[in-house]
Amino acid sequence: MAARHTLRAVGVLGGLLVSAGAWNARPGAGAATSSADFVLLPDGLNAPRGILYGPGTVTFRNEDAVVHRIAFGAHPLDADCGGLRTPVLKPGERAAVPLGAVTACSFHDEFNPGNAAFHGVVTVSAPAGDETARLPR
Repeated sequence: MAARHTLRAVGVLGGLLVSAGAWNARPGAGAATSSADFVLLPDGLNAPRGILYGPGTVTFRNEDAVVHRIAFGAHPLDADCGGLRTPVLKPGERAAVPLGAVTACSFHDEFNPGNAAFHGVVTVSAPAGDETARLPR
C-alpha cells in the first residue's frame, strides 16, 4: 500500500515539475530564444509569472468566453514594455508578443484592468552563459 502512495506522489510531483519546466526551462545549448505561454481562463491567468531566457516570445491563448487584449506596462509610454499589446483575442484565439531586452514586464487585460486575476509579469533574463546582461536594479 505504501508503494502505491509513493508512486502516486512521484507521478504527481513529476507532472508538477514538467508543468513548471514549461515556464522556466532554459533552451538548449546555442539557442538564442525561449518562450512563455499564458492561458486566459474565465477566472484569470493559468499562471501569473513567466520567464524568458534571452530574447523570446510570450504567447497568450484565450480559453475564456469573452474577448481580452493584453497590454504590457503600467502605462503605454513605459520605456521597456509600454505600448506592447496583443490584438483583441476572441475565444479560442492566440497571439504572440516578442520581448528582447533584459527586463521585467508587467501586463494586464486592457478591457478589464482592475481585475488582478488577469495581471502578470514576464521576466526576460540573460541567456544561459551570458553573464554580461543583468536585470536593471
